[in-house]
Amino acid sequence: IRKHKIKKMGLMLDPSYQILNEAELLLDDGTVIRPDRLLIRNDEVIVIDYKTGAEEIQHESQVRKYAAALQQMGYTKIEMYLVYSALKKSVAVNAA
Repeated sequence: IRKHKIKKMGLMLDPSYQILNEAELLLDDGTVIRPDRLLIRNDEVIVIDYKTGAEEIQHESQVRKYAAALQQMGYTKIEMYLVYSALKKSVAVNAA
């Protein structure tokens, strides 16, 4: 995990993005997953997942699962971030 300040946090106020909070995504196996926040514009999606505790490697896996589902839905430009509120930091997640 690399420390990263989300430069795009201001995009949450950008009216050109559709903002979805805890949107349900249905996987092929019937499982429902809920990313905390999605910012959507055309074929671009920014995935933001908020965490209250310490950094854990499975957090990256969780966000990548959201991205894989969005890719199957046809989105081609996907950025992923984890925001650790207690630690006051954000982390960019690279595709696997």
